Amino acid sequence: MNTTEVLADFNGWSWDKTFDYDFEFIDNLIYQNLLVILGEKFLFEWRTYGSTRKSFLEETRKFIKKVTGNDKFLKELLKVLYLKTTGKDKEEIDESLKEKRKTLKKMEDKIKFIEDSKNNKLKLTKKLGKIDILLSDKKLLEKEFIKRNLKLPKEKQIKSIKKYEELLRREREKHVLEIENLTYILKPSNFLNEKQKLKETIELYRFDSTLDETIINFQKEFLHFLEKKLNKMNSRDEIIDIIYELRYYKTLRISQDLKISDVEELSDYVDKIQKKAITLLCKLGAIKIISMDINLNYEIIKYALDTKIIDLEQIIMYFEVDNEGLIIKVYDKENFEKQGRKKIKITNKTLEVRKNRKIKLFN
Repeated sequence: MNTTEVLADFNGWSWDKTFDYDFEFIDNLIYQNLLVILGEKFLFEWRTYGSTRKSFLEETRKFIKKVTGNDKFLKELLKVLYLKTTGKDKEEIDESLKEKRKTLKKMEDKIKFIEDSKNNKLKLTKKLGKIDILLSDKKLLEKEFIKRNLKLPKEKQIKSIKKYEELLRREREKHVLEIENLTYILKPSNFLNEKQKLKETIELYRFDSTLDETIINFQKEFLHFLEKKLNKMNSRDEIIDIIYELRYYKTLRISQDLKISDVEELSDYVDKIQKKAITLLCKLGAIKIISMDINLNYEIIKYALDTKIIDLEQIIMYFEVDNEGLIIKVYDKENFEKQGRKKIKITNKTLEVRKNRKIKLFN
């Protein structure tokens, strides 16, 4: 959807947003967040190769933590996904959490847990040995196949020795994994780490916020990432990219009736980051300083950016002064885009640019 979205929204002159009622707005929001954070190349590799080449999720976690210093973005994402999940998938997650709680409770008695784990490992090792013997001896395999079928009701009997052999191989893989997990957790340092992970996972899903509330918290963490990323930037093009991203981000929907820009606390956060980006661009000389009053300077530039002009670097501004204050005209090259007014007292020091003259916003 992302590769066709701009074409679908672009009518030749401006963005013409039309939405499909069946479109998954939250899914798109998550994808657009990850696209900004990770880039298209990383997401393409993730979609294409899955976990066959590397742990993309772990790479994502490390990268976000490097920028923000925490895991809050991914934790909020997990909460959103959990609240969106329904049916059998939700039941599986809840069952998994239930098992984790049971395991954590057992781990509170460390001595008993370790003793039980050793006994389980011993039992599994014996089962594994028995399976290996059967798989290496066809006569024993056939004998055990008959023996097992005699114990089963007719409708549950194994149809062939080949099917029985496949069943044993799957059991073997399962036991090998279980033994590896027990071997891992029996090491003292691993025991403590695993116990802490279980606590964190259980605590993560112990929340009572609604999906709408969780999505807003999730987007706050996304914007926190953008702010931290911006703080590390000193390149003109990188900072301009942030402005483009924020400009598009504000139009994203979190429901059929609600855009990011409609949520006051998110809109205010976007404003904060955009103001910082514009201030940095002014310091770098990439954007004309319209006024030495930082707040007024931002409000005027923000007004110019809040258009459907595709290429921001083609923005032309024109200022007039009358008895009521400042008239601001915005052009896309030579094409008039919009006009607004700031009802403020104008002095010789209000503007750093000439009045009654077209001025290119970006240098």
